[in-house]
Amino acid sequence: MTLFAQENPNSLTASARQRWKIFPGAAVRRERESDARLSVGLIRPGRGAAETPIETQIVSILAGEGATTYVSLVQRVTDEIYREELRQGGGTLDIGQFGSRLFDRDVARALKSANGVLWEITGETMT
Repeated sequence: MTLFAQENPNSLTASARQRWKIFPGAAVRRERESDARLSVGLIRPGRGAAETPIETQIVSILAGEGATTYVSLVQRVTDEIYREELRQGGGTLDIGQFGSRLFDRDVARALKSANGVLWEITGETMT
C-alpha cells in the first residue's frame, strides 16, 4: 500500500517551469550571448551624475579604463558588488551559495537605464 502517489519525474509542473526565477541572474546570463558584440563607453562630459552605487561603480570603471565590452563590464561590476557584500558579512546568507550572478539583473538594468545619459552602449540593439 502506498500512501503517496509518485510524481512522474519527466512531467513539468508550474513550479518546475518557474524554478529559474529563483536565480535572478539566469535571464541576464542567457542575454549575454546576444550582448556579446556590445561595447560601453563613458559619455564626456556626462549629462548627469551617477545616482546609485552600481552606476558609480560603472562610471569609475569606464573612467579608469575607457570603453569595454558590455559582457565584461557586467561581470566586473557584479564581482565587485559580490566581494563587497561578502566583506560586509553576506557570506552567511544565500549570497555565499549563489555568487555574483545574484547581481547580474541589477547591473544590466542600471546599464540600460542610464544608456545615453552617463554612458553609451554601441553595437547591436539591446533587447
